[in-house]
Amino acid sequence: MEIVIHFKDLVYLGSQFLGLVISVVLLYVGLKKYPANILLGLSFFTLTYGTFIAWLVSSGNFVYFPQLYRTGNFAGLLFPPFFYLYIRAVLYPNSHNYWDFAFFLPALLFVADYSHVIFGMSVAEKKELIMQEIYDPQLFVAYNQSLFLPKNFHTLFRTFVILFFWILSFRLLIQRYHKQVIPKFEKPWLNWMLIYLVFSSLMIFPFLVANLLKLGHLQYDLAHLTGSILVLGSGLTILFFPKVLYGHNEFEYLSVIQEEVFQDTVKTEIWSSEKSAHFEERLKECLDINKSYLKKGYTLADLAKDTRIPSYQLTHFINHVHGSNFYDLINRHRIEETCRIIESGQFQHLTLEALAEKSGFNNRNSFSVAFKKFKGMRPSEFLRSIQKS
Repeated sequence: MEIVIHFKDLVYLGSQFLGLVISVVLLYVGLKKYPANILLGLSFFTLTYGTFIAWLVSSGNFVYFPQLYRTGNFAGLLFPPFFYLYIRAVLYPNSHNYWDFAFFLPALLFVADYSHVIFGMSVAEKKELIMQEIYDPQLFVAYNQSLFLPKNFHTLFRTFVILFFWILSFRLLIQRYHKQVIPKFEKPWLNWMLIYLVFSSLMIFPFLVANLLKLGHLQYDLAHLTGSILVLGSGLTILFFPKVLYGHNEFEYLSVIQEEVFQDTVKTEIWSSEKSAHFEERLKECLDINKSYLKKGYTLADLAKDTRIPSYQLTHFINHVHGSNFYDLINRHRIEETCRIIESGQFQHLTLEALAEKSGFNNRNSFSVAFKKFKGMRPSEFLRSIQKS
């Protein structure tokens, strides 16, 4: 049997391979380091799955995967809200709430409309339906088995859902550009988001024009092959934006933010006494009471999450109110904790490595450097001074 692969198939299959790889990387980074990437990973994964289903229809191979019948549109309705929520998570941390679940109502509406097919039909019955429509992609996506929605409704509805979230996402970016000066560190995220929205517009406006002009032979590709182009375009470009793909680099973030803040002191935010007291109270609860700094690898993002203060405001507050930076603040608390342990006399059996670990340091070297910085002597010298007294 001769296997024929057309250029269109290469676009579909290439996008699925790249989309799957990017999805895995984003989800891994999201779980390990930068939670916002989970939303972007889910967006890539659902879009990639949708393009896989579109390729099965286009190539006629759906007969080999009847159990997946009518699941592609569900994925197509999921990827836009995931991407919008990702943008919001990056630009406005801690802004999510329970109302965000309303963004997934279109996908639930589709599941309700096709529940009798997705959950109620056997594989053999699904295969029979596929065989009736597989040779005409436009007929396939007419969705003739709908329970309560009209045929030819679903693809157009999905396009308007994508358009709705495209507008919301574009609006967020415009607001961010107009709100204040953009730190250099944030620009890769904003630039890549704009690139993504440009590629996603290919799924919207060409299809709407073709639908308006009744260009039936083009409508399927303009609604589905363009999804693969979106995956390929945004997936390839994200490789050139490693900060977006791999999340924040805390050390670089701090150095850049501090440099930009101190270079632009004229525009430094003036803190009210009430706001300072509020932030100070949250910091005290987190550091003095809960002693969160004892966690190994504790980052600015962790402190922002624990204090419920956006990271850029937290950095600004630590810099200008405490006259310090994040790592000095955390290490100062760790060294004070070390001194309390030593002075208590209850842990004389601990080695310096054990003391360092108990105080939240990753290794003895960073512990010794910090101790010298804040106490003016090495840990061993401090131990001897305590023993003599």
